Amino acid sequence: MTPPELRPEAHLLHRRCELGRRGSIAVYVAIASLVLIGVVGLTIDTAYTTTARMELQGAADAAALAGAAKIQAAGQTSYNLVRQAAVDAAKKNAVVGCCPTGVVLDPNPGNVATGDVVVGKWKLNGATGTYSFDPLDPTPDAVQVRARCATGALNPPLQLFFGPVFGQATSEGGRSSIARLGSTEDPLFVILNPAKSGAFAVSSTPTVDVSAGSIQVNSSNACALTITSTSTTVTAQKTKVVGHACPNGKLKGTLIELAPSLPDPLASLPEPSSSGMTSLPAITAAGTYNPGYYPTGIKLTSGAVTLNSGIYIIGNQSPGVGVDISSSSSITGTGVMLFLQSGARLKTAGAATLTLTPPTSGTYSGITFFKARANTTADSIRGSGAISLQGTLYLAGANFDTAGTGTRTFGRMVADTLTIAGSSKYTMTGVGSLTLGHKYVFLAQ
Repeated sequence: MTPPELRPEAHLLHRRCELGRRGSIAVYVAIASLVLIGVVGLTIDTAYTTTARMELQGAADAAALAGAAKIQAAGQTSYNLVRQAAVDAAKKNAVVGCCPTGVVLDPNPGNVATGDVVVGKWKLNGATGTYSFDPLDPTPDAVQVRARCATGALNPPLQLFFGPVFGQATSEGGRSSIARLGSTEDPLFVILNPAKSGAFAVSSTPTVDVSAGSIQVNSSNACALTITSTSTTVTAQKTKVVGHACPNGKLKGTLIELAPSLPDPLASLPEPSSSGMTSLPAITAAGTYNPGYYPTGIKLTSGAVTLNSGIYIIGNQSPGVGVDISSSSSITGTGVMLFLQSGARLKTAGAATLTLTPPTSGTYSGITFFKARANTTADSIRGSGAISLQGTLYLAGANFDTAGTGTRTFGRMVADTLTIAGSSKYTMTGVGSLTLGHKYVFLAQ
């Protein structure tokens, strides 16, 4: 009897099984090859898109920094120099598979919030301690850039190598960056008195916004900075006090006590002299006036005065005894600095308005008001009128007293002491002011 393993039908069955195994292996190999190709393709495309996104981020960072550096450049319309700097910087940054000759940005002259280049302000929220970008603020200090490779953008989507095999030929995306001009150490209030209690004093219900910079109080007193009301808020990136603060819980931002004293940053600025100048009559009526020496000052109870660009030396004689405006009077001027001689003071009341910008060149560039250092006569801004003084108010020997209900916008203030009351909103912008320290651009996020 023939053994089973020698029978022809056994050989045929074995052969069929062997062929079946080989066919199954071939199918498995084919499937595994496709999976392997897919994994390799996915890995390559992932690395490709990751590289592109990193390069997009670099382009956005470079463009934002270049734009922010031009924020204070003179002669701009809709911040065109800022926008062009951002566009030019982005163009120098290529992105693989998307922008081989450089990233293209829309300058966005209308400053649409979703645009490629947006000019705005980097703001601190005192309540939450967080920062955000505001494209609507009228005193911008930052630039936001969106670098995009996407449908509808100026740069096409990224073309994938293996994506088409899986039904996705392109990848879309973008990166954003915000850069700011300034410094978190940039003091917008500098209070020089070395020992007084309440050298920086806030009462009543004002809102004091110094989120564009910091506060420096040189007094070593145990309550060098005081906030006596629970219905007010003072917000600053940092507040440095040589002594201690008594803020009643209403100071927002970082408080640093026992800080180093800051010497008068403008101590070397020369005082202008009226020697040899022709004395001009007091400004008491509406009209346009030229720079010069006004020993009897400015005294207005009505009318609109325009000051032409230049240096005004203001004396302490009546009727003005400095600059005294009240009722519905107004003073406006561009490229103006007013020097208050000993005994002269700044005083506003009623609905009077004051709108000045400082010179942009020369010895007194960035200075709007300059009081003689020996002048200890207090200054006061009160009433309901709007006050907008760009540049620096340099009042090194005097107390600055301000209250009322009108809006108050200043660039920077250097004073011996400061008293704030009333219910006004005070905003320190740094705009137009002389830089007291190193000014630089940095990425805000």
